[in-house]
Amino acid sequence: MKSVDAFAKILSNQSLTHFFELRFRQKNSSIFWGEVHMQYFTGCKHAGVIAILLDCNERKRIERMRAVRVHLLEMELISSVYCKQLILT
Repeated sequence: MKSVDAFAKILSNQSLTHFFELRFRQKNSSIFWGEVHMQYFTGCKHAGVIAILLDCNERKRIERMRAVRVHLLEMELISSVYCKQLILT
C-alpha cells in the first residue's frame, strides 16, 4: 500500500520525488527486491511520472551478511570478556 500512497502523492504534486523498496515477482515466479525511484514531471503541455526500477537483491544479501557478521563479532567479544572475567576471579 505504501507504493500506492507514494504514487498518489507524486501525482497530486505534494512530493516531487519518492524512493521506496518493494518485493517483485519475475516472470519465472521468483521474488526479488527492487528499488523504485519515482519523479513527477511537467513539460510540453503534459505531466506525468517517471519511474526507474533497480534490482537490489545483491545489496540486500550483502546487508544481511554484514548484520550476521556484526552479530557474531559482538558475541565473540562478549564471550572473550566473560572468559577474561572468569580467569581473573
